[in-house]
Amino acid sequence: MSANAQTQQPDPSSRSLTQSKSTSSYQPIRLGGVTLSGNLRVRIESWDWFDTPAADGNYTFGAAQLRLSLSKQNDEFDWQVEGEFPWLIGLPRHAIAPAPQGQLGFGGSYLAANGAQDASATLKQAFVRFKGLGGDKAGSLRVGRFEFVDGAEIAPKLITGDTAARDTAARDTAAMNDTLATLKRDSIAHRLIGPFGFTHIGRSFDGVQYVRNTKDFNLTVMGARVTEGAFQLNANKEMNVDVYLFMRAVELERSN
Repeated sequence: MSANAQTQQPDPSSRSLTQSKSTSSYQPIRLGGVTLSGNLRVRIESWDWFDTPAADGNYTFGAAQLRLSLSKQNDEFDWQVEGEFPWLIGLPRHAIAPAPQGQLGFGGSYLAANGAQDASATLKQAFVRFKGLGGDKAGSLRVGRFEFVDGAEIAPKLITGDTAARDTAARDTAAMNDTLATLKRDSIAHRLIGPFGFTHIGRSFDGVQYVRNTKDFNLTVMGARVTEGAFQLNANKEMNVDVYLFMRAVELERSN
């Protein structure tokens, strides 16, 4: 069980699964053509799911995740450099039981991955995205370190305004698409590849991503190596694995 309180702004390098009007009064700081932005997430986790005399399965710990970003966007290219500063507060010291029980909750997982270390500084993202390659305005190429979420390439079309108000079929379609957007966000996105956003550290990808979006389809081609992180505070190094290649073409729903 966990209690979460956070203040977070959208990542300019990612696409949203929903198209909702923002109620936040947050305004990023602009220095010339460069935007300075950030977010702070604070979370408290309480675990009491494990009954064993061999280790401590009843504990509470906290964590804070600060992310600071510099970015710039124009018609030809954009770039972003983002640092992340995770801090684990009051981790349990006896939350790992002998086999077969092992780590008793995420407190045990963070302890096993980091030992006595409780904070770090990480280069979360550092990429350049080139737009309109070869005169193709629908295509873009991103190179560097970035976050990537499988299953979040496109969002269902949402019907709003007067059309939804006066048309029963449009209202039904809008409700169905909103349900589908929720399903994609909660159950489909991150299913195969993702940045482990539910942990206090997460992870990134070092590589290349090509995206082509039109009204009829989305094409995503990505080749990268995954970084360490997830439960490890030392998240700057790449894992010792082969390059991951991911290709997807998704047909979008045509408007009537």
